[in-house]
Amino acid sequence: TDGQLWYGLDEFENTLDWIKFTLNEFKDSNKKILIKAHPNFYEKSIGILSEWDKKIYSNLKDKYKSNKNFYFLDKSVFNFDLLKKLKKKCVLISHHGTVILEGANIGFKTISSQANFFNRKFKISNFWSTKNEYKILLNQSYEKMHYPFKKDFYSLIYQVYVNKFSFSGK
Repeated sequence: TDGQLWYGLDEFENTLDWIKFTLNEFKDSNKKILIKAHPNFYEKSIGILSEWDKKIYSNLKDKYKSNKNFYFLDKSVFNFDLLKKLKKKCVLISHHGTVILEGANIGFKTISSQANFFNRKFKISNFWSTKNEYKILLNQSYEKMHYPFKKDFYSLIYQVYVNKFSFSGK
C-alpha cells in the first residue's frame, strides 16, 4: 500500500501486480529468489496500512509457497545487514526502493523501474519502463547487465541527501 504510483507509470497498476509478475517470470527457473518484506510492514506506528501490507504479503507467500526456489523473509531486517551476507553475483530487484542505492554503493548490479525517485540519467541501475523491457532484463545474463556508475551514484547522493537546497538537505 506504500507509494504505488508516486513516481509515474511503468505498465504496472501497483506493486503487488509488479511482484507477482516478477515471481511468475522466475517460477520455472532454477534461480534462487529471496523476497524481503518492506520494513514498514513491521512498523506499528503506521497502523492499519502496516496491517494491510502484512496481510497482502502473507497472501503472496501462500500463493508461491510451493516453489522451492523462493524464500520469503518475513521479519524486519536492515538492508545493509542482509546485503553483507549475499554473494556479489546476486542481482537486486526493487520497483523503486532505496535498496537500489544501498546495493549500488557496495557494488551490486540492480534492476529497477524508471518510475523511481531519481532520474534514469543516473546510471545506477538497469532500468525498465515497460513490462516487455522488464521481462528482457529479468532474463538477461548477469554479464550483460551494467554495474552502477560510481560517479553517478555519488552525484545523486550529494544532490538528494547532502545539498542544502534539496528536499532532504538542510
